[in-house]
Amino acid sequence: MSDERYREKTVKEFLDEIKEKLPFWLKNNEDELKEVISELEEHIEDKTEALEETGKSRLEATQLAITQMGSPSTIAREYKRRGTPKLFITEELFPTYLTVLKYAGLAIGLITAIVTLMRVIITGISGGKWWAVIFESLQRLTITSILVAAGISVIFVWLSYEGYFPEDLKNVFKLKTKLKAEAQQPPKVRIEKPAVKKPKKEYPKRLDKPHNLIIGGIVALVWGVIAVWQPFPEWTPMIDPQFLLWVRVIGFTWIFLGIVGIVHGIFVSWSYDANKALYPLRAILNLISIPIIVLFLMNPQLFPIPIWSESTGFQVLSIAPNFYWIYYLVFSLILIGTLVGAIQKFYKGIRLQEEDLFFEGEA
Repeated sequence: MSDERYREKTVKEFLDEIKEKLPFWLKNNEDELKEVISELEEHIEDKTEALEETGKSRLEATQLAITQMGSPSTIAREYKRRGTPKLFITEELFPTYLTVLKYAGLAIGLITAIVTLMRVIITGISGGKWWAVIFESLQRLTITSILVAAGISVIFVWLSYEGYFPEDLKNVFKLKTKLKAEAQQPPKVRIEKPAVKKPKKEYPKRLDKPHNLIIGGIVALVWGVIAVWQPFPEWTPMIDPQFLLWVRVIGFTWIFLGIVGIVHGIFVSWSYDANKALYPLRAILNLISIPIIVLFLMNPQLFPIPIWSESTGFQVLSIAPNFYWIYYLVFSLILIGTLVGAIQKFYKGIRLQEEDLFFEGEA
């Protein structure tokens, strides 16, 4: 084999080794890969020519040029250094990471909810402990969510290390033929249309947002029904009847608050009269619950702590006296929050003007 052929073979083997170690996102893009390999080959040739001028043979100059460039792993690693570091995941990938976490969480939550509902119905019909099924499902949901989040995080850390960008992830799932077809298509000419200013909607700060009211109302309604119904036959005999009565009373308050909140959410953005009536009504319902909260605050010894284990089943314990300060702190904050919420609702109802509902302003 002649020196020239041996030299070409050496260069080709070196470039092939680099190509093998390049990140997948680059290997998946044929055009960019060819450009990178071509640049490296050109760099080797330039170095070879420079070394030839020092009196070395072409083969020796090429071998020395390859040595000076570094190992294939080191060269390939340079192409992984993309993106702006942000903790262990690059800033470019971070929004995609959060999106994947969100959809994974929604999927896990939905599947868990469906399975749990079916199990609860079956267990309830058969006379079993359906609430134990809920506790078990919550535990599994927590563990599964942590494991899935950890797995997704590890994957995105690796993707960041490999230098992936969001567009690279999209290309991974595209067929090579489709990518080639897209590359061969002429660039689309965008016709710029004159910008037309549209009226900008600015929702007044004085009004509560409809979705917040409706969601909050649904949550209050659900908790209110649970508080009034008290569907825990194994717990209730262990809990002080006075405490159960207070819970039932505040449950009725939550039910009314929930219903009013949902109704308010429907009317909040367009009915002035409804707002003027519903803001004070919600404030009054908040104030009605304050005496019950005060009763809870003054009687920490009645507050039950339900505990369940496979060995002992359900147990209801009381708060240890040395932890009363935490109890007082929590209920004091609840009391203050309820009072402030009531004042805020009264204030919104008083300050609301009819023109506040016409919130289309000019941009």
